[in-house]
Amino acid sequence: MKMKLSLLFFAFAGVFFCKGQIPTYVPLSGLQGYWPFNGNANDLSTNGNNGTVNGASLTSDRFNVGNSAYSFNGINNYISTNYAGILGGNPRAVAFWMKSQATIATPAVTWGGDAQGTRFDCGFNYINSGITMDIADAATTYAANSNVSGNVWHHYVYQFSNANLSQVAIFQDGVLISSVAHTFNQNTPINTSNDTPVFFGALFTFPNYFFNGQLDDIGIWNRTLTRCEILQLYNSALPAVNIAATNTNICIGQIVSLTASGASSYTWNIGNVGPNLSLSPQSNVVVSVSGTNTLGCIGTKSLQINVFNCVGVADITSTAENISIYPNPTTGFLTCETALPFTSLEIFNAYGDVVYRLDDWAPQLEIDLSHLARGFYFAKIKYGEKEFGKKIE
Repeated sequence: MKMKLSLLFFAFAGVFFCKGQIPTYVPLSGLQGYWPFNGNANDLSTNGNNGTVNGASLTSDRFNVGNSAYSFNGINNYISTNYAGILGGNPRAVAFWMKSQATIATPAVTWGGDAQGTRFDCGFNYINSGITMDIADAATTYAANSNVSGNVWHHYVYQFSNANLSQVAIFQDGVLISSVAHTFNQNTPINTSNDTPVFFGALFTFPNYFFNGQLDDIGIWNRTLTRCEILQLYNSALPAVNIAATNTNICIGQIVSLTASGASSYTWNIGNVGPNLSLSPQSNVVVSVSGTNTLGCIGTKSLQINVFNCVGVADITSTAENISIYPNPTTGFLTCETALPFTSLEIFNAYGDVVYRLDDWAPQLEIDLSHLARGFYFAKIKYGEKEFGKKIE
C-alpha cells in the first residue's frame, strides 16, 4: 500500500558566492587586495585598493560567465591602482587567472621601478616562451607545463620568501614550474621600489609593454601561500568533505550515526575526532565537521539533524506482534497487516495531531492518505492495553 508522503526535504546551501563577496577558498591571511573583476575593477579586500579601467573591456570568465573578467588589447589597455604594492624584499604572493594568444613579452601584474632588482613584473614570454619573473635588469623565464599562448585559461602564482630572483617560485595550475628556459642575472636581490603602483596589463618602462589577453581573479598577499592554498585557488573550491547520516529526521531518543569522508583526519564541532560520530539530540541540531587532507588543506561540511516529538510511541519491527506496515517510505497508499484483532489505528503528524483514525480494522487494511501534506507521520496501533508505533515516511 502506498501513501504520497515523502521525506521532508531540507536544502542546505554549501559554499556559494555573490558578487561583492570574497569566495571562501581565497585565503584572507595577509591579503592585500583581491580583484575578481565582477562587473568592475574594485578590490574586495578591506584595503579598498580599487582599480581604474583604462580601455580594458569586460568579458566572460573561465566559467563562461559574462562581465566577470577583463580583456586587454595589447596596445594601450590597462587597469591602474593607487596601491604601491609590497616593497623591498618583503615576502609576497601574486595569483591570477590568464588567457592569452600572445607570443611576445607581455606583463600581467606589475609594480616598482627600472633600476636593477626594483621591479616586480609577473609576466610571460621574455626572450623565450614561458612564464617570466622580471625584476628589472634581471629575469627568469620558466618553460610552462601548458602553453601560455594557447588561448586557454590557466592559473598562476608567483611568490617568494627569500628576496632573490633565483628563489621566486612560480606555479601553473597548482604545479610548481622548475624548468628554466632563459635567465640572466639570476642571483640579483629583490628590492622593489615604489616608483610605480600596481598595474594590471601594463609595464610603463622603455619601451612600454601591454598585456594582450584576458585576466581575472587577481590576488596579492604579503606572505607566501601554502601548497594547499594554491590548490584551493586553482580549483576554486575548498577540499570536498562530505557527511553521510543514517537519518537526518529522527524522534527524540533515537540515535543517528554520521560518517565523514573526503579527508584524512576529522574534527567535529562537538569535540569528537575521527570519521564516525553517533549522537542522540533532544532538539534540532547542526553538526559540522572539519576535514584535513594530506596536504594540510581543510574543508568543512555541515548537516542539520531534525528531531521530532514522535507522540510517545515505541517503534515496531516488521515482526513485532505480527504487525506489518508497508511500503515505507510510501508513495501513495499504506498497507497495514496483522494476524491479531487490533482495536484502533491512529496516524499522527510530527506535531502530535491525529490526521487519521480507524477502529476495529480488519487483518489487512489499505488506506489512502495521499491527501495529506508531505512530511513525517506516525502510526499508533492499539491492541488491548498495548500500544505500538511506526514512523511513516
